[in-house]
Amino acid sequence: MINKMMVKSKEATKDRCVICLGDTSEWNLMNHKNRLKLKGGKIGLLSDNRTIGFMSHNIIGLDRDTSDILGWLNIELFNRPIDNVPYTRDNGSVPIEDKESFKWLNTSQKAKEISLEQSTHSLFITDRESDIYEYLCSVPDKKTDILLRAKHNRYVLNKKGKKVQVFNDIEDQEKLGSTTFEIKDNRKRISRKAKLEIKSAKYRIQRPTKKWLRDKYPEEIEMTMVYAKEINVPNGEEPVKWYLWTTEHVDGLEQSIEKIKLYTLRWKVEEAHRLLKKEGFNLEDSELENPESIRKWLLMGMEASIKIQQLKEARDGNNSMEVREVFEEDEMKCLEHLNGVYEGATEKQKNPHQKNSLAWASWIIARIGGWKGYTSQRKPGTITYKWGYEKFQTLMIGFRLNKPPS
Repeated sequence: MINKMMVKSKEATKDRCVICLGDTSEWNLMNHKNRLKLKGGKIGLLSDNRTIGFMSHNIIGLDRDTSDILGWLNIELFNRPIDNVPYTRDNGSVPIEDKESFKWLNTSQKAKEISLEQSTHSLFITDRESDIYEYLCSVPDKKTDILLRAKHNRYVLNKKGKKVQVFNDIEDQEKLGSTTFEIKDNRKRISRKAKLEIKSAKYRIQRPTKKWLRDKYPEEIEMTMVYAKEINVPNGEEPVKWYLWTTEHVDGLEQSIEKIKLYTLRWKVEEAHRLLKKEGFNLEDSELENPESIRKWLLMGMEASIKIQQLKEARDGNNSMEVREVFEEDEMKCLEHLNGVYEGATEKQKNPHQKNSLAWASWIIARIGGWKGYTSQRKPGTITYKWGYEKFQTLMIGFRLNKPPS
């Protein structure tokens, strides 16, 4: 199932510059732990070493020019052993291949080999957990760059060749300017328009002193750090502060702001994960007993979540994607029939989008999901598209059963 999604993404990414958003999600199955078959290794412990479930490390692809969602570039399912015993160790004593963090390298490299084989360029955007020297060295190549949020206040060499701690040094750099960003809320902050002060500088990161790194990874790599700090912070709020590493060329304020905008696209993979949880498919409340079946159900949900996001983003007609990029031929024929069913008698109730555009299909799925179709009405949201897509899949069963034999 994963390979099928990757092959489909390979077609979608052909001749495109691709944004690759990587993130890890955990699937908590504790509510039904007594019914689960724990033998076989497909279900175990999560990162807290207490909760039963499994994890997935996922990479979603976007068109860099349009931000259109192209598909899942890779998915890796894993879990810790059910009898895992936490222990402490010197983190530098174990090669990356023997660590859970190897997921950052492994999934990215496989995505490059299959899903991104025919793309013109790719930029992997990841969060703080990926700030690993092996990742910084391994993923970039002639047609691949990385952009990630820094976790470690590393000792680096600045432009004068002086050894400094990078967070301290970048804060001392001259301000390039400022910009305003829409900041989404989370458990630690409220949503707001934040004014950000911008700085950037190049640094040389030296190889850590781990014996197995000497022959496999370069002695040092050069990267640029883009620094964004919120000013005029609302009372009671912590300032937004981002340290972003990138291998892409950065020259001045405009390109620094571009990197920050690209980093904020990460919410798209987070939204796909949320759609699979309580707000959407509610996978974690599964009553299936077989771990293999639960994993397959997740993959089916992930495929559906991509289509739902694609449909939602096409609703205004500003999307460049065609319906054939999301739906199969018989699904397109069914959509054409349903369009006639759901269009009303007046002009206001007609599908306003060009036939065979994804926006055209988006209008139909939203109508199936309960949206009335009036422009004066609130735009259809994620759940409306979920309901519409699920009902459409049910309608497709009848459509295929009644299809004349070829």
